[in-house]
Amino acid sequence: MFQQQTPKPVVIKFPKFRIKALPAIVLSVLLLGFMLYFVLPVLHIRFLDWIVPLMICLAPLLAIRRLRKILYVVYPLLALWLILAPFFSSGIFNSGSYRRMIGEVEKTEFSDLVAPVNLDQVPILDSAFAKDLAAKKLGEDFALGSRVVLGNPTIQMVDGKLFWVCPCCTAASGSGSPTQAKAPRAISRSRPPIRRISPLCAS
Repeated sequence: MFQQQTPKPVVIKFPKFRIKALPAIVLSVLLLGFMLYFVLPVLHIRFLDWIVPLMICLAPLLAIRRLRKILYVVYPLLALWLILAPFFSSGIFNSGSYRRMIGEVEKTEFSDLVAPVNLDQVPILDSAFAKDLAAKKLGEDFALGSRVVLGNPTIQMVDGKLFWVCPCCTAASGSGSPTQAKAPRAISRSRPPIRRISPLCAS
């Protein structure tokens, strides 16, 4: 009978990565300069952006035996601070500080801050509709309507009220003086199904 041979465990030995003290310090200083120049962490105890870059910069110093024991204590402390600092700085423990940041709240009335708007002076007609009304008004004067053309209407203040004003330009030269007039009562009283025609139109 053949005896079963027990398999021998295979042991793989990796070469130990060793760095001398001087190259480790130089590499750590280079990493520190890289972090300070490109990452730009905020170096303050209340901020946590500097913890991870610092741990990366101190990693080459683990090759130095004298500093290895110290780093074995520093790394857990930094990791612990990285975990506990956001918890203790939350609103659960600092509700009073967050409340004092608001300051004294002054009570004000909305009517004191916002001036009332006169609804009669709100422009509810667009420029195209105002130009059509001006053309209709201009068509009442046959002599004037054949000699001038209407320009682009603009909103202007006339006697403390808003009006659509269309310049009347001569058909030959294309220049003229702007004129304005209120819409007749028959137009102002008409009520389309969507928009109400107000006196904010002129021809």
